Amino acid sequence: MDSIILNYGVQIVAAIIASGGLAALIRWIVNRPEVATRYKMQKFDYSLALERRVDSLQKLIEDLNTRHNDLYEKYQEISLKYRALEIENASLKVENTTLRSEVTKLKEQVTQQLIITKQNA
Repeated sequence: MDSIILNYGVQIVAAIIASGGLAALIRWIVNRPEVATRYKMQKFDYSLALERRVDSLQKLIEDLNTRHNDLYEKYQEISLKYRALEIENASLKVENTTLRSEVTKLKEQVTQQLIITKQNA
């Protein structure tokens, strides 16, 4: 017996949903004076919460933009320092090549002096 009532109940609910009656039932419930007042208050609360959330997100975006700008400035500084180090490195490479050349010449001179010294001895 209970299953028959349950079955008919399910069919009735399905018929209400299928006919769009559920939307009408919800509108009727929402439009009742005490429900409408509560709904409007909730709507106002949601609207206020949404405004606060939007303000919070705008503040977050401003903070992120500031952080981005700060990081970009630091990147520019580091980039300039890196470029200066590259130039200094190139200069040191030239100096190193020059010093190696001088060392090679000095080795040749010492070798020649040793040969001359051995020949004279």
